[in-house]
Amino acid sequence: MSRKTHLDHEAHGVCTLSTKVALYCRSATENELAIERQKDQLLRYVRQTGYDCLSWYIDNGESGLSLDRPAMKRLLADIASGEIDIVVVAKPDRIARDMTIFSEFIEFLREYDVRCVSADVGATDAQDLLCDSEFLRNIA
Repeated sequence: MSRKTHLDHEAHGVCTLSTKVALYCRSATENELAIERQKDQLLRYVRQTGYDCLSWYIDNGESGLSLDRPAMKRLLADIASGEIDIVVVAKPDRIARDMTIFSEFIEFLREYDVRCVSADVGATDAQDLLCDSEFLRNIA
């Protein structure tokens, strides 16, 4: 039996749940356009892959130099409570701009057997995401 959850982003309606997918967006500055672009990219990816979605986690105006962000804290708590199977981000640096912090996040996911997927990179392996994030950081 599938349950339904209302998405935080009204225009995108309701989706059914089987695989519990978290969609995470972040912008360092209060930038609604950047957040909307990430949302659109994540929705395209989710539709292409056939994932169902659970919830949006959006940190607008939050630095990527720490995991101490409101939506990130909620995401981590939901992962720890078994509510999430996969985290989808537009690109790896939306999680963290610091490799140490990004690595801590990936290790946390491993502890709970949760995968992280980058819609931009398409990587589903944590090591690939770490490498791609390091590359993005060095050219940014």
